[in-house]
Amino acid sequence: GAARWTAGAAALVIAGSAAALPAGSRLEGLRVGGLVGYESADVAGLALRADAELPIRELGPRLALSAVASLGWSRLTQGVRFGDLTSNVVKLVPAARLSVAVAPKVALFGDVGLGLALVSARTETTVPFFGASTTSATSVNAMLRLGVGAWVHVAARLDVGAMIELDPILGHYAYSGARSQTTLLALGGAMYRL
Repeated sequence: GAARWTAGAAALVIAGSAAALPAGSRLEGLRVGGLVGYESADVAGLALRADAELPIRELGPRLALSAVASLGWSRLTQGVRFGDLTSNVVKLVPAARLSVAVAPKVALFGDVGLGLALVSARTETTVPFFGASTTSATSVNAMLRLGVGAWVHVAARLDVGAMIELDPILGHYAYSGARSQTTLLALGGAMYRL
């Protein structure tokens, strides 16, 4: 239910954005790309993300609104008593992006999104005199995205840039009773205009 709702929402963001464009240019300006970086809270580790961005409309000479659909994966770890917790987090987030051109080849942007995080966690412990044990748990969580960043136009269809964002993952983090996580991400990557 919830996973299908968010997948549908991401599709509707892109489809709705395309419908808002003039006929014959529904995919004009579509950009696809990826980012890689570091994610940190109580848990921390590698973060990877694929983005598709579609312009919605120009709001002014330098201001533009676009829709972004993101699919991300993070592998996050945390030291716990007598062992380690490892979690794999898949995120599906549709977002709105407001961009402002501050120079001919430089744009700043801000993102606001609402989506889902699938958290799969595994805890491995070794207690003296009691031996090793392993537990695992999975949860589907609502999440928010608040991010800011910049793109630099380096070639005819290519932009490179970086961003920082907060991803509040709401509710129990995999295990019942585990507190929610608000992770801070620092990401860098590139976008290619089709």
